[in-house]
Amino acid sequence: MERICVFGAGGVGGYMAAKLARAGRDVSVIARGAHLERIRTAGLTIRSPESGFSVRLPASGAIDDFAPFDVVIVTAKAPGIPAIARAIGPHLGDDAAVLFATNGIQWFYAEGFAPGGEALDTRRLDPDGDISRLVGAHRSFGVVVRSSNVVVEPGVVSNSGGGSYALGGALPGGWRRAGEIASLLDVDGARFTATPEIRREMWGKLVRNTAVALLCGLTHATPGEAFSDPGTRPLARLAMREVSDVAAAHGFRDLLDLDAELDVVSRMTAMRPSLVQDLELGRTVELDAQVLIVRDFARQAGVDTPTISALAPVLEQKARLAGCY
Repeated sequence: MERICVFGAGGVGGYMAAKLARAGRDVSVIARGAHLERIRTAGLTIRSPESGFSVRLPASGAIDDFAPFDVVIVTAKAPGIPAIARAIGPHLGDDAAVLFATNGIQWFYAEGFAPGGEALDTRRLDPDGDISRLVGAHRSFGVVVRSSNVVVEPGVVSNSGGGSYALGGALPGGWRRAGEIASLLDVDGARFTATPEIRREMWGKLVRNTAVALLCGLTHATPGEAFSDPGTRPLARLAMREVSDVAAAHGFRDLLDLDAELDVVSRMTAMRPSLVQDLELGRTVELDAQVLIVRDFARQAGVDTPTISALAPVLEQKARLAGCY
């Protein structure tokens, strides 16, 4: 049986790990603080509208305790990935697979992908090259998460609606291995599907997330409030349209119906975006992968994005002044 390690057992990672453990997979988790201690002593508990359960599984604050492993699932936020690469790199065999279940454009996006024959500048996603050097695109897979989870207290994750995950290789040749990994991870309540178009999946989620990051990051409104308010709803649609235009410049068209998506997000009145939570708690925000890289790509492709270009610097300054970027 392949050994799996979930690095970052917060909301997304905790739910995923618990479902895998419940299904009998050989899975361990890397966590920290009170959350780690509770998992060690009382197990990991999942609460959901349908049912709840608890599982016991190996947990540690150090990856060294579980090496070697076959599959590592990184669910930490994008700014922390270079440090994780430095931690896991020495333990990766040639056949190891590292899955990045992170928001936004993932670090390997430009590996083996040059729309229109033009090389893309994605240095802000791996500024010192640590991920590329220590993990490498040949071992890397992207995961686009469709699952709502939050740690409500140490050792307890609340989930609404289960989870689905699109999984694809960083390089074109990763399709076969992606299918094998998806089969390993696909369990009840956590459905994994292999796709040859993981970059399209990234954009499909980013159309919403970039607009949410900009409007909610600046106002601290919920997505529902920002997308339903008559003053900010037009800005949300403009931002979504601009993200779609940038995606189209990379060959990814007809991602979703913008007006239908606006209506869906307008009903999300209870959800608090992670970027807003991070700003309020003084934590580093995922600005590069969700907002600034879109602006970079727009400039490189000559796509006009006036809304993003106007709002992104304001959010960037706000994050800097708060010590979050």
